[in-house]
Amino acid sequence: GTSVHGGDAVCAVETTGGRRKVGPKELLEVQKVMRMDIVAAPAEEVPLDTSGARRMNRAVSRAGDWLKELLDAKAQDEDLTSFDWHILAGIQGCADVKLRQKACAVAAALPVSGFWVGGLGYEEDARGRAKILEAVGVALPAERPRFLPLNIGTPVEVLQAV
Repeated sequence: GTSVHGGDAVCAVETTGGRRKVGPKELLEVQKVMRMDIVAAPAEEVPLDTSGARRMNRAVSRAGDWLKELLDAKAQDEDLTSFDWHILAGIQGCADVKLRQKACAVAAALPVSGFWVGGLGYEEDARGRAKILEAVGVALPAERPRFLPLNIGTPVEVLQAV
């Protein structure tokens, strides 16, 4: 079935201007105009307390598909090959360590400049967050940066992630 979040083409993104639906096509159109140095690949943010296997797996597969779409366009579209820019892969998978490891393996095998770890900062407990950060930290290449877009981002959350 189709997702209530906009199908397989877009995901809902919370912005200061409200909820927006964004996918690779929209992001690429903005990139052609803005020419940003760094672009975070879109992904369906799924908090750690989500338990639906279908939703968790969908978030991981969509993130991988959307990332590949961005990378293909970056390599082939002449409007996007004429300047230097970097893509960060989104790492999803909720609290499922094996799913996170799968997401890390897929993203790490691709020519990305770094990673952003999704699903954190939604009032999850410190132990659950630590488990995911440890699993992702081990699974991703140490030489590439990782970013944590912590929804709220308390000082304790930031310190725990360092």
